[in-house]
Amino acid sequence: MLKQALARLAATLCVALAASGCSTTRPWANEPLTAQETVRYDGLAQLFDASRLPDVLVVAHFSGGGSRAAAFAHAVLSELDAAPFVWRGRETTLTREIDMVTGVSGGSVAAAHLALHGSREHLSRFPADFLALDFQSRLLSAALSPGQMYRATSPWYGRGHLLAKELDEALFKGTTFGQLARLDGRPYLIIGATDLSTGAEFNFTSDRMALLCSSIDRVPLSVAVASSSAVPVMFSPLTLQNHSQGCAQQPSKGPGGSAAAADPARVRLVKGESESMASGQRRFIHLVDGGVSDNLGTRRLTDYVAKAGGIGAVMSMLGVGQAPSVPVPRRIVVISVNSESNAGLPIDASGEVPGTVDVLNAMIGGGLGRFSRETSLVFSDAVEQWRKELRADPRWAPEAQADIFSIEVKLTDLDDPALRKQVLDIPTAFRISEEARTLLRQAAQRSLDQSAEFKRFLLSVPAAR
Repeated sequence: MLKQALARLAATLCVALAASGCSTTRPWANEPLTAQETVRYDGLAQLFDASRLPDVLVVAHFSGGGSRAAAFAHAVLSELDAAPFVWRGRETTLTREIDMVTGVSGGSVAAAHLALHGSREHLSRFPADFLALDFQSRLLSAALSPGQMYRATSPWYGRGHLLAKELDEALFKGTTFGQLARLDGRPYLIIGATDLSTGAEFNFTSDRMALLCSSIDRVPLSVAVASSSAVPVMFSPLTLQNHSQGCAQQPSKGPGGSAAAADPARVRLVKGESESMASGQRRFIHLVDGGVSDNLGTRRLTDYVAKAGGIGAVMSMLGVGQAPSVPVPRRIVVISVNSESNAGLPIDASGEVPGTVDVLNAMIGGGLGRFSRETSLVFSDAVEQWRKELRADPRWAPEAQADIFSIEVKLTDLDDPALRKQVLDIPTAFRISEEARTLLRQAAQRSLDQSAEFKRFLLSVPAAR
């Protein structure tokens, strides 16, 4: 009876849709920059917010992995907030001092919520605002609603736009990046997506949007997060228009300028991708899940520093040490929250010929896993290189005693085999149970307890009484 009723409902909807014709719904679209327009959300004010310690720089990266990633990121921040230290006579925590946060896919939900509400509100509100929601069922119900089924007949409106709509209604309430610029005490936010045509990283930043002759200030958080979370096939891509031809403003080439023969291969690649986008030959940029290009979020930082010419060049660009309000950082802390699983695929346990779906899953999952492991190794090497640069450069190290601490928190590195298996078995969906969240909180505590870099940082600062 239920199947027959559903069939009749589907038939009725099909007839209604056919009778009314295709929808002409158009989602939000980025507009071109005007000649006098000034972009406010460029990161400078956010990175050096006066409410945080001026000589401690904290950067956080949240990986992809659905609600599991979002919950683990929140759990790690909660644990870090429970480890106070004293600096310049003030008691604080690493969570309260986060100056910049990057998020990919599921991690972008937590990152955007943190940037919107600040650390204290994020810690108290995020469980009720998002983690306690069955967001996956909400999406499914919305997708099956008559209104959405009609909108979906539009050639400009897809499942990715539905994801953006539901994220906006549940979390962001129309907030744009430009509105974040008006909020004090918030970390600088970077959301990472992937350019579908090239496979390149696409970061929602002022520099990258300027290449399209558009302003990051007008971009809704929901569009950036949906782009970062648009798993291919499951969700449709979200699209930005390239207005660079005939732009009213001359776009910057970004850190490091144009590609040069002397640049390392990776730098030439990244610069070339930016120059191609700025040329305007590609009229539209279609974006999918950020995890396709960098599921950890750390490659984006290493690429930026490499393009600029090193960590010293980045500090000079930011004006570090050139004014009393922007002193040389004595502690640079990078927190990487990695919720990925690198376990073997089901086909590894069978001698049968893998089917078509198995092959597709292996090509996507296996490739992403290998790329993430490479990214992790590249980031470790980059941090060590940055340390050497700081120690060798007389502008930074001798008088400031600058040091870099790379705190990488990975579910796969848990030293408790039973707990590790339990948390890695949590699905990477847009829903998560209270039991799963409890396990992730335990995993966060255990991971930080066994982190040598976190211990080294705590030994380098006075402990709170």
